[in-house]
Amino acid sequence: MRTDLKTVHEFLNLDQRFLIPLFQRGYAWSLEDQWELLWDDVLLLQSQLLNGSFKPHFLGALVIQDTGSNSPGSLPTWEVVDGQQRLMTLQILADAVSHAIRSSGFEKPARRLRKLTENDPDYRDSVGEIYKLWPTNKDRQAYLEVMAHNEPPDHSALKTHAHRVTRAHRYFFQAAQSLVAETGDAESELAVDALATAIATGLQLVTITLDSGENAQEIFETLNARMTPLQPTDLIKNFLFQKLNQEGENSDAVYLEHWQPLESAFWETVLSQGRIQRQRLTAFFVYWLEMMTLEDVPTGQVFRRFKRFIEQEWTGTTLEALISLRESAAQFEEITAEIESDKSLEGVALSIYRFLAMDLSIFWPVVLWLVRKTSPSISRSDAEAALRHLESWVVRRLVIGERAQAYAKSVVPMLKYLATSFENSVAESMMSYLSSQTAVTSYWPSDERVIHALATTPVYRTLTRARLRVILEAIEDEARGFVSNHARKAHSRAPRNVLQIEHVLPREWEANWPLGELSEADREAHVDLIGNLTILERKFNSSVSNSAWLVKKDAFNDHAIQLLNSELATFDVWDEMQISNRSATLASRFLRLWPAPPSVNSILLNAPKVASSLSRQTVSLRELVDADFLQVGEKLTWYSSAGNKPGPIFVNRDFFLATGDGQQFRTPSEAANKLTGSSYNGWKTWLTGDGVSLWELRGELESLLEEQAP
Repeated sequence: MRTDLKTVHEFLNLDQRFLIPLFQRGYAWSLEDQWELLWDDVLLLQSQLLNGSFKPHFLGALVIQDTGSNSPGSLPTWEVVDGQQRLMTLQILADAVSHAIRSSGFEKPARRLRKLTENDPDYRDSVGEIYKLWPTNKDRQAYLEVMAHNEPPDHSALKTHAHRVTRAHRYFFQAAQSLVAETGDAESELAVDALATAIATGLQLVTITLDSGENAQEIFETLNARMTPLQPTDLIKNFLFQKLNQEGENSDAVYLEHWQPLESAFWETVLSQGRIQRQRLTAFFVYWLEMMTLEDVPTGQVFRRFKRFIEQEWTGTTLEALISLRESAAQFEEITAEIESDKSLEGVALSIYRFLAMDLSIFWPVVLWLVRKTSPSISRSDAEAALRHLESWVVRRLVIGERAQAYAKSVVPMLKYLATSFENSVAESMMSYLSSQTAVTSYWPSDERVIHALATTPVYRTLTRARLRVILEAIEDEARGFVSNHARKAHSRAPRNVLQIEHVLPREWEANWPLGELSEADREAHVDLIGNLTILERKFNSSVSNSAWLVKKDAFNDHAIQLLNSELATFDVWDEMQISNRSATLASRFLRLWPAPPSVNSILLNAPKVASSLSRQTVSLRELVDADFLQVGEKLTWYSSAGNKPGPIFVNRDFFLATGDGQQFRTPSEAANKLTGSSYNGWKTWLTGDGVSLWELRGELESLLEEQAP
């Protein structure tokens, strides 16, 4: 390894080639973050040169490696290991400024800058040897288009006018043009010469030159994974293609067939899951690795886990691993495209749509495992049946109020069970695994328990709108005949992700819905039940929504395309009795949509077996942790953002509550009172990440304990 400090002129004035390997990411620098700052540095250097107070500006580091293919008489050729963004920007800057000053009649400084980007004609045997820099496939067309003009290009007329490379060239060209135009005739020659000198000798680089045998991957990881915000997939790409080169594969051909499809806008989309945002391709690598390794893979460890998997666990070639990955990626993209289309969904696509709509993308590894094995090991119908069992387990647990966080812990054990126990039917294996779960956080709720929950639970408050919409969409599908052994009453399923949830008896009922002999508490206990909810293409305006029943009945009749609404329009009256009856009717439909096996329904209320040490008296924090309702390290936040709001507290290993600065409290109320200086019932004021109070968690566990009491 050799390290030198060089000016841009010293580094680029020689005839040579710099190849950016195709495994490097595409050009990513932008106007606000880099181009404007670089141009400001150039203007400062120009001003210093004109004023005689010149101080070189350090631009950063470049790492290049001898390709090992140099021979006497040929152009020296280097691979750019790191710093390709910087080097490409310098080439674009030099070419754009050269065009701008040449168009104003300054030939000599323009030629000086041109020598930084092009090799001497006597050394050119191909198009690739004209330019000192040879970009990746992703940027090559735009780069050649802006660099190949003898005259200043019309950027807006170029095929690649929207490409980042073209936009960078246009920015520097226009900035240089404006600078020359603003300079007086008497000063223009000096100013232009100083501008060219500022670029060529005012900017300095540290160049790190590696011999062909040195480990470039280690240096790349050190410079990037620990310092700059590269995506994990950039590191994976670099690692994969380094290994492919070592194994003698044709990297260009492999890139075009297997990796370039992963660089589309589809894969670059940023997805949100809760508070986490990550690129879709990064999310896919997490899912694929969990499927392959049968281990949990945190996003922050995806590159290192991928590297270890390929180096230590994968038994085939690197190309075979990439082909396997690409096949799963194609299935992922195909299913996603189907979900995002307007057509009616069935089978695998319908199940994963429901998981995604309920913010449960964690089940992607299971879906990928099933579809990857579909032929010849698992038939498509068997995979679809397995996913229907998983859907039933998930949705039943949601409606009885179990916490969704527990699902994340279920994926790897589920995959391990399927991978080791699957023989003839994966659907039977899935059903067997889910039926065997008896813990509070994982049991499969029985029919009785679901019926009880839907009769008494205010699901409008306990479920997110997205999850509740999925359930109501599915019940509408059932009404249309989209369940086994039912005659179809419509050509398609309910529209996805667009229908609005509407209360039949409105939440603001006081003006038009008299109580009669009912108590207000009884009215409020019915308003948010599933029997009082429906779905519309668009919500009623408030004047209709809060109207008396006869007005709303006509409005529902106008929305009879949803069969749930046409059914509502047949009622002459709508009251609490009708809500209770309809809750029971919808519960029956729910059970047809998401049935459970007889082994689950044979258990009375399916009460899970909680540790015998738990008391059936007031549940403590420790007991909530023992029952897996709370996790050690879980953050609790204050119920309101108003007033004297204390910071978050955490459940520590001693089952105390602690602040970030180390204060400890034995109970939620002690934490609330000491942190606010006021008197509170802390069980009601501290909320989990999904907005559930400790009071509600304690009530859930106490109810379960009462059910299993002798």
